[in-house]
Amino acid sequence: LDRARGTAKLAVEVGDARLRLRQGPADRFDVLVLDAFSSDAVPVHLVTREALLVYRRALRPGGLLLAHVSNNHVRLPPVFGALARESGLVAIGKNDDSPTPEEKDAGKDASEWVVLAESRAELDLLLRASKGWRPLQAPPSQRVWTDDYADVLGALRF
Repeated sequence: LDRARGTAKLAVEVGDARLRLRQGPADRFDVLVLDAFSSDAVPVHLVTREALLVYRRALRPGGLLLAHVSNNHVRLPPVFGALARESGLVAIGKNDDSPTPEEKDAGKDASEWVVLAESRAELDLLLRASKGWRPLQAPPSQRVWTDDYADVLGALRF
C-alpha cells in the first residue's frame, strides 16, 4: 500500500486461509480480507484465537484485518469483538444494508463487515472514507472461540 501515491498491490490467494498464511512469509500484508462466512456452513476454524494469531503474523505492523461477516444464520460480529477484546485490538463494524440504486446496478448487495486493527490510528483512513462504522464490542458473556471451543448455537440468529 502506497498511501502517498494512492496505489496498492493486490494479491489474491485461493486456498485454506490458515494454511496459506501460516506457510507464507510474515509481515507481508497491509490489509487482509476474509470473505468466507456467507454460506450455511461457517468455517469456525477461521474465527478462533489461533486463527487470529496466524492473521496477525501475516499482517505488517499497523495492518488491518477486514472480515465480510454477512450471514443469514450466524451473528459473527460479537465473535470478532471477543477476539479483539482478548487481543487488545480495536474493532469496528458496519452493516451496509441499504445500497443505493446505483450500487445495486453495479452488483453491490447488502453486507456486514468488521475490521480489527492494533489502534484507532490505523482505522482513520477507513473511517474518513466511509460512514456508518461503529465500535464493535462483544458482550462480556461472549467467550473467545478457539480451535477447541466454539459456541455456534449461541451465535445463531433466531
